[in-house]
Amino acid sequence: KNDDFDREQIATYEEVAKLYPRPGIYRPIVLIGAPGVGRNELKRRLIDTEPDKYKTPTPYTSRAMKPGEVDGKEYFFVTREQMEEDIEATKFIEFGEYKGNLYGTSAESVKAIVNAGKVCILNPHYQALKML
Repeated sequence: KNDDFDREQIATYEEVAKLYPRPGIYRPIVLIGAPGVGRNELKRRLIDTEPDKYKTPTPYTSRAMKPGEVDGKEYFFVTREQMEEDIEATKFIEFGEYKGNLYGTSAESVKAIVNAGKVCILNPHYQALKML
């Protein structure tokens, strides 16, 4: 049994119905794969090739801003307390902690990309699949 990834907790089959696309509304693309298989490279190439079509959401973090960083560009910088409140309110589609700081992708940031008529590209850590 792998403690990081418990297959019984993730649905591997789910009945689906045909979804007819609405003009101008694009469903997000979720890139899934083991670390090191090229998900980040694929995301970068899609965005570089067609920046008017593809966009990735800006993540949130509770860590301090580093010199040269701009709030809203690399990350949205918020307090740990604010992130914890938003996590509790289920405002994040994925979140985690790294080196004592929280990181996450808000549902609102994904919706904003979709509502702008772009394709949102998500590249979650495999542990986030349980939340997605």
